[in-house]
Amino acid sequence: MTGCLSVRCSDWQLYLEHHLKPTWDWLIAVMDSTEAQLRFGQSLTETTDPAHPTHPQHSSYVRTLRERYVHVVCVFVCVCF
Repeated sequence: MTGCLSVRCSDWQLYLEHHLKPTWDWLIAVMDSTEAQLRFGQSLTETTDPAHPTHPQHSSYVRTLRERYVHVVCVFVCVCF
């Protein structure tokens, strides 16, 4: 009985592997493509967005934002009072 059961299990395993292999191959291809797109998007953001900390002009961008904020606050305070 045990030998017959193990043959059925191995047949079942082979059947599943044969029928699920195309699905797994497709899923792996999709995951690889998605990972590549995410990495590309990350590197694009790092090089084009001055607000990103690794961008070469990040410090001047932050300084400019800070200066704009101080200017807006000063204008608001001057106008309101």
